[in-house]
Amino acid sequence: MPRYRFEFAGNIEQGATEVDLPDAKAARRDAVQAAREALIDGYIASPTEKSTRQWIVRVYDEAGSLVVTVAFADLEHPEGSGDEQ
Repeated sequence: MPRYRFEFAGNIEQGATEVDLPDAKAARRDAVQAAREALIDGYIASPTEKSTRQWIVRVYDEAGSLVVTVAFADLEHPEGSGDEQ
């Protein structure tokens, strides 16, 4: 099973995580879920903090190629759930 590396960027204290997933579609789905969970945690930790809108998660495949980028700001709007690369 392919391994994907999830990297968070922005003012977020979350280290890179590697996960075995069946394909890029599953990696994207997990990236959106991880972003939603981190977004909730960010609002709980600092409910007045708006910097979470600048957070992103990038997912890379085993070769180091970018698979998907999910902007946390997109998760606040139903029509936007991430920007596929």
